[in-house]
Amino acid sequence: MIKLDKALIKLSLISEIGPKSFFNLIEYFGSAEKVFEADRQTMINSLSLNNKAVDAIYRYRDIDIEPYIRKLHDYDIKLITFYDEKYPTLLKDISDPPPVLYVRGNEEIINDMGISVVGSRYCTYYGSQMAYEFSARLTELGFTIISGMARGIDSRAHLGALSVNGKTVAVLGCGLDVVYPRENSSLYEEIIRKGAVISEFPLGTKPLKQNFPRRNRIISGLGIGVLVVEAGEKSGSLITASFALEQGKEVFAIPGNINNETSKGTNRLIKDGAKIVTELNDIIEKYELRSDLKEKIESQRVNNLSEKLIRLLGYINNEPVNINSLAEISGIRINELMPMINSLILAGYIKELPGKFFVKI
Repeated sequence: MIKLDKALIKLSLISEIGPKSFFNLIEYFGSAEKVFEADRQTMINSLSLNNKAVDAIYRYRDIDIEPYIRKLHDYDIKLITFYDEKYPTLLKDISDPPPVLYVRGNEEIINDMGISVVGSRYCTYYGSQMAYEFSARLTELGFTIISGMARGIDSRAHLGALSVNGKTVAVLGCGLDVVYPRENSSLYEEIIRKGAVISEFPLGTKPLKQNFPRRNRIISGLGIGVLVVEAGEKSGSLITASFALEQGKEVFAIPGNINNETSKGTNRLIKDGAKIVTELNDIIEKYELRSDLKEKIESQRVNNLSEKLIRLLGYINNEPVNINSLAEISGIRINELMPMINSLILAGYIKELPGKFFVKI
């Protein structure tokens, strides 16, 4: 059985106590156990807690926490508190870090160097491909991909990382015993096997609308930067971007069609100062990377192309070539050609010109 601070778990389960009140209580009384021993007038007078919160604390005083701990064990869930060594360093630095994190999978990777990738649930084919390709390439360079396992861009980001046996972390807006959306059940299980699924919410918590903004601060908090792939004007991804800016993180955005609703949010981010991303180097040049990672980047540029991509690259030179001409001379159908071209753009070999023309860099 895992050894845990039972009083601290109790305190974290009280929905009437938010992160700030949680830490104020611990700081004032010295431990979670002493919180439950305190008299109610002290809590009201010294910490400005309302009667509802104090009543909840008293209601939880005599609750037996053992069945809940056994359930964590049954699901193979690790509970990491703010005071544990394994608690993510970057997350400690945000203004309202979660007091506890529930983790299924490899808890070690939540402290790795990560990039958060977010976007619309109703993404276009272009957005889907960009999320997948960028996530795959970033994980090949050693980054962990962090996202929210929602439909659309989030799912494609996780899948891109997994496609190259990379590391990925899914942050949920519900308890870890609740899979949301249900259609992502197989993705959920694969992330557990190859990465980690985390949440600040207790077991049994449903995916309520108000949970997702709270989840978004963790998505941005875990990463060293946030890449917004595709987002509408009222997308939750813009909330994640706002959290990132508050946390002092870099915000990246992939430009999209100005007539497309799912690109209006990302295009506005760029107008407001987000770093425009048209190739992988736009992201990695912003960071002082380890020397071994820099060497890996260079070796991948030279050695990591498939035979099909090398052959395609041979048809692109210093003179712009149209996609239709490329399809004709290469014998590759256009629907297969575009993902390959995107890979060459991301790897920094070619760039796109207006009118679907491409030229070697």
